[in-house]
Amino acid sequence: MPYSATLMRTGDVIADRFQIEQTAGSGGMGTVFRAIDLTNGESVAMKVLRESNEDHSRRFAKEAEVLYNLRHPRIVRYIAHGRTEDGRLFLVMEWLEGQSLSQTLKRRAMTLQEAYEVAIGATEAVAVAHEKGVLHRDIKPGNMILVEEDLSRVKLLDFGLARFGFGAGGMTQTGELLGTPGYMSPEQARGDRDVDARADVFSLGCVLYRCFTGRRAFEGEDALAVLAKLVLETPPPASQVRPGVPDELDKLLASMLAKARDERPADAMEVLAALTAMGGDVQRASGVPVAPTPGPEPLPSITVKEQKVMCLVLARLDLGDLVSRSRDSERMQVVQASVQPFGGKLDRLIDGTLLVSFPIGTPAEQAARAGRCAIAMRAVMGNAPIALAAGRGLVAGGALLGEAIDRAANLLNLGRTEAVRIDDAAAAIMRDRFDVRRDEDGFFLRGVQSEDLYTRRLLGRPTKCVGRARELRNLEALFEECVSEPVARAVLVTAPAGVGKSRLRYELLRRLIEKGVVIDEDGEEVAFQIWLGRGDPMSAGSAFGMIANAIRQATGVRTGESLDLRRRKLFGRVKKHLPVSEQQRVAQFLGELIGTPFDDDGSVQLRAARQDPMLMGDQMRRAFEDFIAAECRYRPVLLVLEDLHWGDLPSVSFLDSALRNQSESPFMALAFARPEVHELFPNLWAERDLQEIRLSRLTRKASTKLVRQVLGEVSDEVVDRIIDRAEGNAFYLEELIRAVAEGKGDKLPESVLAMVQSRMDELDGEARRVLRGASIFGQVFWRAGVAALVGNKCAADLDDWLLDLEER
Repeated sequence: MPYSATLMRTGDVIADRFQIEQTAGSGGMGTVFRAIDLTNGESVAMKVLRESNEDHSRRFAKEAEVLYNLRHPRIVRYIAHGRTEDGRLFLVMEWLEGQSLSQTLKRRAMTLQEAYEVAIGATEAVAVAHEKGVLHRDIKPGNMILVEEDLSRVKLLDFGLARFGFGAGGMTQTGELLGTPGYMSPEQARGDRDVDARADVFSLGCVLYRCFTGRRAFEGEDALAVLAKLVLETPPPASQVRPGVPDELDKLLASMLAKARDERPADAMEVLAALTAMGGDVQRASGVPVAPTPGPEPLPSITVKEQKVMCLVLARLDLGDLVSRSRDSERMQVVQASVQPFGGKLDRLIDGTLLVSFPIGTPAEQAARAGRCAIAMRAVMGNAPIALAAGRGLVAGGALLGEAIDRAANLLNLGRTEAVRIDDAAAAIMRDRFDVRRDEDGFFLRGVQSEDLYTRRLLGRPTKCVGRARELRNLEALFEECVSEPVARAVLVTAPAGVGKSRLRYELLRRLIEKGVVIDEDGEEVAFQIWLGRGDPMSAGSAFGMIANAIRQATGVRTGESLDLRRRKLFGRVKKHLPVSEQQRVAQFLGELIGTPFDDDGSVQLRAARQDPMLMGDQMRRAFEDFIAAECRYRPVLLVLEDLHWGDLPSVSFLDSALRNQSESPFMALAFARPEVHELFPNLWAERDLQEIRLSRLTRKASTKLVRQVLGEVSDEVVDRIIDRAEGNAFYLEELIRAVAEGKGDKLPESVLAMVQSRMDELDGEARRVLRGASIFGQVFWRAGVAALVGNKCAADLDDWLLDLEER
């Protein structure tokens, strides 16, 4: 049963030796009293266990045992332990006058020499424990006392979580925090049982980082956010936060805070040796002013690290359900299997939260992976809360620094279980490929956007396509020619990300569907059909991914349907326009193409092809062309391929063959892609009389029209500011309009930053460095200034890089 601290009264004598004077404080397991040791008159600290919980009692006894074996000036001194008359455990230690390191750090910043003095004392204390085989597991400023406020007299206390030995330990279960968020190691944050001295080294690194820089290494809006950052985030170098930190000290702190424990010092003894060796460097640096003194060599470092937009997913398991049913391991395997196909890295935090990060890819690619991963997790986790966020931060060695973790944690804490919650930044990046909705708590994810056409909306209202009248006329004319002649056509629309390819595609198809027919040269109305295929960053380069997507859409086959239903849908469509003698063959090999295999019983061709990849390729190509020919005889086909830059060579080759062999069929392949598509697929359909339309940026007139159309009556100043910042980029324009409408003023939306990142990712590393150096000066820069920033190596080719950037 719980005991109240008031049961211990002033004047009470415990164990015939310790007389209570007053209550000094209260912790998680017990109450601390100031008492007098009647044998010598010394003041002592007596910690009395508040609860008779078996687990707490075992830990309390372990703390007494540890302190008894640690006799050192850097460790709080053990005096006695035992039980009170009513059976409560107590532990008596020396009374320490002074204040905790935490209180000191809150009160003032330390000089470099002062921080070094504290670092030596704190590290020596932890080294004493490690030398005796003791793992503390709760190293933090609050557990270090500066005796009489003397920075050189650091003492380590509170060994309530300590244990002997550095192997796997007990007394831990999922959901129980052992340590303090913000100071525990990543392995503790994940709830790993196999922790060793390197966990204390990480925690000590957090303490020293705060001493030397004045800021915490890991901060968040709540405990969950901090735990996630412990696993994902890498703090900026101490020298970046506090100029003047010596290089060797900078490297030591970075190694102590390494995510992989194999990259950390083995124990505190190794840290102490390193700190002691650099005493002279610290002393010399202490005389240097804190303010940085820019010079020609240090400056290039500002262009080495880049800010990027990254995505992550958080989910919360029902721990009570897992523990009671002993299904923890089994369910985690199921979740891991759902995450793996999307390239996510899954970590489980000590409180049961699942954290999925996506280390590689552009923002669009990460958003696609994260969105589908979250949907897949929801399918196996039921109504567990799931949150997805995108945020900007520095990326170094695959680590994320930024506010996305805080936003994801806040969304998860809403406790909403009916859908995946997403933040504003993720919603902006994902809305073209996912079904994103909004309610009183913000945005949520309903699923993947269907391949069917939908109305393009901005701020909930349909918008007219502006500035693309010429391109629309050209595309409509090309399709009319394709139908009238008839003749097969290959058309490619290219533009950088955000310029308006998707908007043009939406508008063209909307117009065609609205008309329903094309007028041929004889004045006849000809109905047509539209097939939609889409490149996907997750499956970029996967063989036949693009045309398989289009065939599934044309035949009504949906992912997730039973194999039997998919077979029936495919065969039902094939038999509509193909002769009976060809139906089985075409259906079977189209099935191989789209992942809907048929049984090969009775089919010698299918059985033989499955034994010979080259034969299978030929048969699939033949089936694809026969299917297109039959469909074109029924009605002209417009095959629209979006994001061909995420397509695959086999799809491109099959289409090339179809365009060649069906040259007199009313078949038009219309692809939309970024300019780099020519690098991915050299000579793309060059022998098929490819027509390429290169989209230019929106004119000022067209941009003004869209702003007025959506925002209505706003000042000319607001309109001009939006247009100037968008610089004709349709995506930027829409997102800036959205930001103004939502009252975000001049803050650049994360979605725009993500698009900028996508374009920067296409550049060579040196080109990005030049661009970032130039950006420091603003819209106008000086060549000499950029040369000074980027360093000698890059400056030698500066003119070439500037010319290349201008052409892009």
